[in-house]
Parts: sequence; structure tokens; C-alpha cells
Amino acid sequence: MNHKSPISTKARWLMVFAICARSAVGMAQINSVVTVDTNLALVINGRTVFPIGLSPGPPNNALTPAGKDALQEFRDSGALLFRIAQSTDWSSTVISNQQVALDWAAQHGMFCWVNLRELSQFSSGDTNTPAALRYIVDLFKDHPGMGLWKNLDEAWLAGVSVANLSNGFYVIKQEDANHPVVQTHAPRGTVSDLQPYNVAADILALDIYPVAIPPPSNPPITNTGVSQLGDWTQVLSQVANGQKEFWMIEQIAFSGTTPPGKTLTFPTYTQSRFMAYEAIANGARGLMFFGGNVAATLTNATDAALGWNWSFWNSTLKPVVEQLGDHSLLAKALVAPASSLPITLSGTSFPDIEFCVREVPPCLYIIATKREGATTNVTFSGLPSWAANGEVLYESRTITAAGGQFTDSFAPLDVHVYRFAESNFAPSILFPPQNQTNNVTSTATFSVTADGAGPLLYQWRKNGLNLADSGNVSGATTPRLTLSNVSPSDAASYDVVVNGFGSVTSSPPATLTIISNQAPVIISQPRSQTNTVGASASFTVAAVGPSPLSYQWRKNGSPLSDGGNISGATSPNLMLSNLQFSDAGGYDVVITMFGSVTSAPIAALNIVASSLLLYEPFNYDNIGSPVSFNNPANWTFNGSGANDLNVAPGSLTFAGLPTSIGNSVTNGGNGLGTRRLVGTGVNSGTIYFSALFRVNNIGYGVWSGSSSQVGALTASDNTSFRLQVMAKATSSACYTVGVQKGGTGVSATFDNILHTTEETILLVGKYDFNTSPNSVYLWINPDVSTFGAGSPPADFISANTGIDSSFLIDRFNMRQNTASTVPAAMQWDELRIGTSWAAVTPPGSIPAPNITSFVQLPDLTFQLTYTNYTSNTFTLYASTNLSASWSAIGAATQISPGVYQFTDTTATNYSSRFYQLRSP
Repeated sequence: MNHKSPISTKARWLMVFAICARSAVGMAQINSVVTVDTNLALVINGRTVFPIGLSPGPPNNALTPAGKDALQEFRDSGALLFRIAQSTDWSSTVISNQQVALDWAAQHGMFCWVNLRELSQFSSGDTNTPAALRYIVDLFKDHPGMGLWKNLDEAWLAGVSVANLSNGFYVIKQEDANHPVVQTHAPRGTVSDLQPYNVAADILALDIYPVAIPPPSNPPITNTGVSQLGDWTQVLSQVANGQKEFWMIEQIAFSGTTPPGKTLTFPTYTQSRFMAYEAIANGARGLMFFGGNVAATLTNATDAALGWNWSFWNSTLKPVVEQLGDHSLLAKALVAPASSLPITLSGTSFPDIEFCVREVPPCLYIIATKREGATTNVTFSGLPSWAANGEVLYESRTITAAGGQFTDSFAPLDVHVYRFAESNFAPSILFPPQNQTNNVTSTATFSVTADGAGPLLYQWRKNGLNLADSGNVSGATTPRLTLSNVSPSDAASYDVVVNGFGSVTSSPPATLTIISNQAPVIISQPRSQTNTVGASASFTVAAVGPSPLSYQWRKNGSPLSDGGNISGATSPNLMLSNLQFSDAGGYDVVITMFGSVTSAPIAALNIVASSLLLYEPFNYDNIGSPVSFNNPANWTFNGSGANDLNVAPGSLTFAGLPTSIGNSVTNGGNGLGTRRLVGTGVNSGTIYFSALFRVNNIGYGVWSGSSSQVGALTASDNTSFRLQVMAKATSSACYTVGVQKGGTGVSATFDNILHTTEETILLVGKYDFNTSPNSVYLWINPDVSTFGAGSPPADFISANTGIDSSFLIDRFNMRQNTASTVPAAMQWDELRIGTSWAAVTPPGSIPAPNITSFVQLPDLTFQLTYTNYTSNTFTLYASTNLSASWSAIGAATQISPGVYQFTDTTATNYSSRFYQLRSP
């Protein structure tokens, strides 16, 4: 079975995603074959390539801010690989996500790097893990979008034995001889530490992220500059020892640049280009780029809504990929073997200048990079006698060699790519202009990548007639043609003629389609919220469509302007500071694109007196040590055993809440119960809490699994647990959650939804002093549309049994006791305590709708699942082919907050079936 995701230009603004589903009977697939050749270069389906990938890439079936399919954007730039974000071990959800990603990749001529994670290593006596590994490998190995396997990340640093990793490697190779296995190392260890792991991989990789404030230290390498990437490339080259292909994994963002604990910074274009070429100069045969999806670094609202750093891509990474991707002038040189020519340099020494030499007849290439330090003049010697006039690629200049040598200047982090041709060679088109669809008054750009002995001459044509720079046309004799302020008369076929040394070639034509103005599509809407006097409020909208988009925020229908406590009135982000009661009202935004207008639904801003009593994000750096070591006066304990509510690296997250800050805490089994003091007490009205909670290990069989408290709003006597969050296990993998009031004669109320280990859930609790007897309420994963609302939603569980007494609630207990009374391993994060629902459920950005599962059921019908946390409603449309008319087939059923599912019961007999999801 194959499911694809084509998004036609005509329907693009109406769709979030589209899927082509084909039955196993109705089509034949061409399986991918990926190998490593004798030059240690990657070969995909018979074509030798220098792989560039995104690890991970954007969410499945995502769009760019301009509304283009994300993978098509990467492929057009020359990228080949991507990996999905995968934060949990393998499950049915991960399998579905990976299937969607493979289908998406295959549609665009790209390939997936599939992370086998925990399944890729096991002891010799383990029989369950290898069976699960065989299942996953067999499931995906014949998919046309399958590229490579990734085994357990950073095995040496993680303490995984060579034997265990080799056990996984042997199983993978037994099941699949057509796709290599990649082992990624951390920038740690020595050659002797890492080299033994070569037996468990076909390709080696190493991730190194040197751009941070302060610069990171990665011992045993002492260099903390950007050029430490070259040092680690050399280490990996020694580990590979001429026997393994190796790649470098380079930086977009990582934990060392993630606010608020770290200073947000990104590599500049100069740094990114230098690091990419430095890796190549030291022998790397592929590049991956990590961290485009790190939520806390997505400060642009559109990037945040789309789940990927398109701002960095457009400004920095895309031009680097275009220079090195498989459409580029260097594509053949990057996969050629190292030259044996005796080329040397003088004027400085290695590693100040790092270079490599490649020969692709009739051309000789020298790729050279300069580390930090002073500007240097360098002479290259040993060139063949025929090398005279050379090009410096991507710099629009030439270099002259005489007597087999030439001299050039290098500033810090400079990259120079020299090419000398022994003979003239005819021009050829490496990547032709692509079809485009544009709105009236927008700007259309066509570009071509051509090669040949320079200088090359370009002539663009419209419907076969030569163009000249005038009117709305510019670049008619350059590699890039620009048509500004397009109108219907510009709709035509465009091609380019390339002339070099008397030889002429022309590109295939590209069609420009001009469409009537279409309104931008809002993918993330501003949300209603309740804020306190003196606080700040922000409203954010994200929309896609060709630039430029213009924004105008309104309050109660009247346009706003910057001034006073208002900023961002004409941007995607409206900010109101130092809120007063007069700021309450209805806020919306009007978005304009080429004369077409759309507006977001009105979001209400309610202003109340301050009601948040505590926000504890566990933003502490003492990883692995007790959280109570930080500001000890904020913590108290009860029970016996170790003080081991410890700070854990990384945060728990929940879609729709603000981005989590700092780290988290873990506990479980034997140990002290740890209380976080609020700083003030409540004995009347209502008190709320919210927290992110996860059970990492139930410990079933040691923990009895019976109803047990795991957390509680607690009274000042430290032992009266007034609102208790309860858990009970149903198996070694599942548990349910309930609520119970404190005191004598109490009983718990449990929800009937099963939760699994390593599933993050949002708990919101309320203790109500106003009822008699007092009542406790618990919401489990409440709908994000209710966050920040003036009153709580109705989907709660509650309890009120037990005897009330006079008490003051002023702390929250994260409970430990004995191994038999609580789960073995729990995790907490983002604890809030306040006197209103809005105080403990602050709204964050809402992620764009995203498909999470697409499967064919045993009866051959198709079932899709998607998330939608916006207020948009969607209708599913289907067609038997993309050129046929589309028919509405129904709406999905909400199966949990923000999660929708639809089964196409009529689709059992189609060889091909296409789906669209449309919002009115």
C-alpha cells in the first residue's frame, strides 16, 4: 500500500493536507536500493549522491510559509534525506507517523532516515526485542521512500555495548540488505573509544554544534571555536579509517541554544557555509542539519505554527544546500574520490587552511576553508601544467595559475571553491526552472542551474520569444528571471537558452499560471484568554501564502496602532503590556495578500485581579540532584528514604500551553514525598493546580497497582492531602487516573481512559471550599480551546466523600513512599497553582493541524487520524484522480481533545483514492 500527499496548486489554499491512498492490489511499487560504493559515497537507486538531510524535518505533510509543500521545497534546493521527530520508543503511533513520512518522501523523490532507537540493541538472551526489530524492518524495507536505518543514538556515550549494538545490526542486515545502517556518535571520546562500534554500522556520523553562548566545550577536543567541527571531522575520519563512509550532523539549534535557560543564537550564513565546507574538506561524504523543529527556538509565529524554522532555512541554510545539493555545480565533485595530484599549500599550515582536491574530467576542483585567526595569503602549488584560468565558484570571480601555482587571500571562515578546466565543455542544464502558480500583483521568479566552461551566457524566453529587461521583467540574461507585479498577460511558458563556447542548450519550459487573488489561509488563530491586571497579553496569528502578507489588528472592530501599551499592531504578534481593565475586549486581525482579505475569529481578552499563586517550571541546572537543593526554603518533605525528587534534563510539553521552560523532575518508588510550598495559603473560595505528568515505568508487580496517590494539593500540616491525584495500574504498560478528597471516609473517582508509559498528560485540579461538603475536581487533558477561559469546562471527574475540617492549602506534594505503593518512575513539570482556571491554563500557540496516522484496515477501507487544536472545522473530500471533481464525503469524529478520526467505508474497491481536508 502507498499513500501520497500531493497538494495541487489550484487547491492549495483550501487544504491542510491531501492524501493519495492506493490498495496493495492496485499498484506496483519500486523498492529503493541504497548502497555505499568503493569511493565511500552513497548510491541511491544507482545514482551516486552527496546526501544532505534534515534531522528531523518539519511535521508530516507540512507547508512552507509561502504555502509550498515542505519536502518539495527541500528537494528543489537539492536535499535528499529527512528524519521524522521521534521522542518516544516505537509504538503504533510512531509506526503510523513513519508510514506517512515515507509516503510523503516518496512522492517528492526524497528518502527517510528511519530511527530504530531502542530496538537496535539487545543482549544475546533477549528474544522479544529482535522480534520487534524484524517486524519494523520488514514493515518498511520495501518502501520506495526508504533510505537508511539509524541505530541507537550515541551508543558509546550511552554506555551501550558493542555486542548489544552488533546484535541489532546483524538482525537489520539479515532482514534488509538494501539499506545501510548509520551509527551517530556524540562529540566525545577518542578514536579507540569509538572505533570498536564500526562493526555495527555501514556509515558513521557525528553531531557537533559549536555555535552557542558561551561556546561549548567538547572534550577531549579543546578548541571551542566554530572550527572544532573540523577537529571532530578529523576524529571521525580516523574512526572510519578509510573503511566507512562518514557524515557530519551540523547545527540549526540544540539544547545549548534553547531559551530561557540558554541564550538563543543561530549560526550565521558565514558560519553555516564554513562548517559545511570544512566537513567536506576533511572527508565528509554527507551532511545532516539538526534542530529545525526545536519549539523554544521558533520565535517567529508562523514558524511556530508550522513546526519548523523556515526563517533560518530561507536566510541561512537554503543557500548552503543549493551550493552543495545534488542539483549543484559541485554535485559530481563531492562524490568523486580524493585526487592523487601532489597539490600543496604554503603561506600557512594545516589546519589553518583545510582543503581537498577532486577531479571530474575535464575539471579539477580545490575546496579550501580558513579557520579563525588573521587573514592569510596562501599559495597552492602542484597543479597540472594545463591549469591556467580558473573560476572561483559562487564568488563571480576568476583566478589565474602560472607554473602550476596560484595565490589567493583567505579571511577568517572564508570558503573558496576553485575550478580549472583542461578543455572547454558544452553547457548543460543541471536543474531547470520549475512550474509556478502566482497571484495577480505578486512576484514570480524562475531560476536555472547550468554548468559549462565559463563564461556562460543566458537568454530567457517567453513562449519562445526572447525577453529583455524592461517593464516588470528583470534578469532576462542572468540565471534568475524575475517578473514583478504579475498580471494575467504574464501567464506563459518560460525557458532559458544557455550559451558557452559556441555550444547552446535550452532548459525544458516552465509554466507560469496566474490565478485570481486568493485570500491567505490562517493556520493558527488568536485565542481568547483571561489575564490579570498588570500582566502582559499577546495575540498571535499564523497564515500562509505568497509574501507579502500585511496585518492589521483590531479591538472591538477598530484598528489598533502602536503606542502606549500596544505594540505589533501591524504584525503577526500583538502585544499588550501592563494590562488594565480597560484593555478587555474582542481582538481580531485582518490579513491582506495581493488585495484579498481574510480575518481571524474574534478572541476575547478578559481582565481579572491577579490569581496565579505559583509557577514552578523546574528551571534548575543541577541535573540528577535533588530539586530541593535549589532555594531550600521552598521545599519540605515527609516520610522516609532518599531525597530523590531529582532534576531531570529536558521538559515535558503539551500542545496549546506556553513553551515549557527549563527542565523537569523525576521520582518514584522508595523515597521522601517532596512538597513545593506555594508561599501563600488558601482556605476559602477555590484553589486550582495544573501540572504535566508522565509515568515512565509503572513497576507493575512491585507496585501493587492498586489505587495510590501520586500528587496532591496539601494542607499546611504537611500530611493532609486535600485534593489527591490517584493512579492505578491495569497492566505493566497501562494505568488510569482518578481524584480523591482527603480525610476519613473518602473514595476515589477514576476516569476510564487508559494511559501508557511515557505518555505526557496534563492534569488540572480544583478544590472547592464553596460546596458543602467540599468538592474536588480533576480534568485530564482538557481541550486546548478552554485554556485561559473565564470558567472551567464541564468534562471533569469529581469526588466529595469524606469529612471536612478547618485547614489551609499551601503546598503541592509529589509523592513517593515505598516501591509497592507508587509507580516506579514518574516525571513532573510546569506546576502552576492559582485561584482560577485561567491562572493555571495559560494559552500558548496552537500547532497547525497535522496528520498523525493513515492506515488501511483489514477490510481494505482507509482510516486517517489528524490533530486540530484550532477552532476551524474541516470536511473531507475525495476523488479517484487529481484531475477529477472532488466530492464531500463527510467530517471526522473527535476521538479525544484535538484528535479526529475518519474511516472511508466506501473505499474498498479503488485502485487509487485521493483525499483533501478543507476548511470553510
